[in-house]
Amino acid sequence: MPAEVKRYVAMLESVESDNQIEAARRIYRKRLKHPAIFDTAARQLQEGYRVNLADTAHIDAMAWMCNLLGMSGESGYRSLLDKVVRETPNRKIRNYASKSIRRLNR
Repeated sequence: MPAEVKRYVAMLESVESDNQIEAARRIYRKRLKHPAIFDTAARQLQEGYRVNLADTAHIDAMAWMCNLLGMSGESGYRSLLDKVVRETPNRKIRNYASKSIRRLNR
């Protein structure tokens, strides 16, 4: 795995939402595509889409995880995004998951 990818994966796995957001922004802007990045984003989203919903930074981080999965082009992430749309009580996360599903369908 390239060093840049390792660095971003570590940032995505951080307990600090600000680190997750920064990593996701950089990955998104660079259009960096690597399975380890998308798998990490999926794990983070799976673990976080229904918790800490009073924390706006956490909500932003989960929205960014949705963005990364939408950018992946991998239809395998659709089921997770569908689940997030159905189950998250947060409107922002739900909206980003919906947008990401549409991007996967292109």
